[in-house]
Amino acid sequence: MEYFYDNKSDLITTRDIPTESGYSSIQLNAASMYNQGVELTTRIKWAKSNAFKWTTSFNISTVDSKVTDLKGLGSDYSTAELALAQKSATVQPRYGE
Repeated sequence: MEYFYDNKSDLITTRDIPTESGYSSIQLNAASMYNQGVELTTRIKWAKSNAFKWTTSFNISTVDSKVTDLKGLGSDYSTAELALAQKSATVQPRYGE
């Protein structure tokens, strides 16, 4: 069984900026988040010979990810993002990336 906690800061995020600048958005190191969870792994070796090997592995885990800080919200870049971004929001996992 393994427990993990990972605190990340200066994550790159995209912020809308006034189009008068000639650009529509800018990328900033403006987010922080943490990941924590528990992982359990079991491996069973059923059979082993010179010509054959049969092993089964089972893994189960739980992960909790939260955004803890978003910089650059409000009048600095875009007030519209206040409606879109929520501090302490749960991050949904993505599979197959």
